[in-house]
Amino acid sequence: LGFRGSGQWNLKFAAAVCIGGAVGGLIGPFLRSSLLAAKDMFHLAVGVALAIAGVHLCYAAFARTRRAASAPVSSIQDAYRQQVSIAARITGSRVVVSFRDQQWNLSMITMFIVGAVVGMFASALGVGGGFLLVPIFASLYRLPMYVLVAATIPFVIVLSAVGLFTYNFILPAFGSAPITPEWAWGFFAAAGGIFGSWAASKTQMYVPEHFLKLMLGGVTGVVG
Repeated sequence: LGFRGSGQWNLKFAAAVCIGGAVGGLIGPFLRSSLLAAKDMFHLAVGVALAIAGVHLCYAAFARTRRAASAPVSSIQDAYRQQVSIAARITGSRVVVSFRDQQWNLSMITMFIVGAVVGMFASALGVGGGFLLVPIFASLYRLPMYVLVAATIPFVIVLSAVGLFTYNFILPAFGSAPITPEWAWGFFAAAGGIFGSWAASKTQMYVPEHFLKLMLGGVTGVVG
């Protein structure tokens, strides 16, 4: 709701990747109950994914810092804050995303495939998938962090809902043992996440992009 209020929310932009995430969210839990059932294998998969994402984001942060050394950070931030709303229009199998004087012409088929792969892997690990989708969008499409959030936030919501449904109902229907979420633990952590998400939606546009990447990359890299 916070990002929607700030204009960083666009369902046309997010549609293809969210549909892919829903497909991946139906498949991933089956990987978790079979290939990743062993504790050591699960830890290895999570660690590798986090480490790769963290290193890539840190590298992107330092690379952007070198490229933008001649541009004052204040002028960059002022330019973004002049227009926060992100626009998108669908033309055939492509979606054109607009933000200020910049445009990105993206293939919805590619976004669907990326969403499905990330959704499958993330739901198998029991995570939202944003930590994987952000570096992919930032590197593959060269999207600023202020723009890609319009697709990644809806993606995480859809993937989490489908993943929970699959773990609770689809797995037992196909004869696999259900992996029941720990609701009390989840909601306790989510209480802090709700406040953090609201604070992020109010402050993200005031934080230099390279610092956002460095912050996320540092956290995920160390944990990985």
